[in-house]
Amino acid sequence: MKTPIHPDFRIETVRDLCWNNSEQTSFDCWVKLSSTKQELPFTASPDDTAQHGRDLFQRGVAGEFGLIKPYSSNLQQQNTHNIEIPAWYTEEFQSFLDSANLENASLSLRGSAIVLASGLEEVLRRLITSFLVDHKATDQLVKERSLTQLANLAFSLGLITRTESEHIRRYNDIRNALAHNWHSPRSMDDLDKKTLSKLQQFYEEYAAQIFHPTTDLRLFVQRGANFGIQGIFFHLWQRQSDIKDRQLAERH
Repeated sequence: MKTPIHPDFRIETVRDLCWNNSEQTSFDCWVKLSSTKQELPFTASPDDTAQHGRDLFQRGVAGEFGLIKPYSSNLQQQNTHNIEIPAWYTEEFQSFLDSANLENASLSLRGSAIVLASGLEEVLRRLITSFLVDHKATDQLVKERSLTQLANLAFSLGLITRTESEHIRRYNDIRNALAHNWHSPRSMDDLDKKTLSKLQQFYEEYAAQIFHPTTDLRLFVQRGANFGIQGIFFHLWQRQSDIKDRQLAERH
């Protein structure tokens, strides 16, 4: 039995399809969804954790949106989204994204919040340890610290901005509200005022310009808080990679 697609994920237009690998297992394109105010870059795959992603791939392969441009090893010519894939975008990084997306697709607010917060803790530890002296004392310094404590330490060392630190602490409060509640909230009414206010801040900052308003709590969290935190995660992962590259260059 086919899983129905959420009304917010109904596809309105798809253009500029292009295979993004020689095996033709996925393609890049630009998509306009019923829920979005503008077109967004999208990578369609038969293994997408979301039903609408799998459906888009099948419809694209069937030719519904026109020919799929051939893959080119020349990154500038190939990348439909005109986004250069950086060296720090590793399989490990993709694995984290897959875990977060899997929780999102399972409709689990608690699960996605826990995965994203755990990812933040790990990347903050790596960022701090890559900056400090390579010694067991450094490992001990970050080992037992909470997400908020790691954010405070990283900010004190000048590794993250004040805004990033504030957003991480705000997301930690949201994670705690979702993860430590004995029942999983199903609507806005199930949240306390402080948690709802923090979610609204994330939504205004990260989602309001892209998406139409929604009263669906899961989509509200995914598009605002989760999307914002994934963006911070991207920057922190890149930053710790840059530090390692700089240290390697200095050794030579």
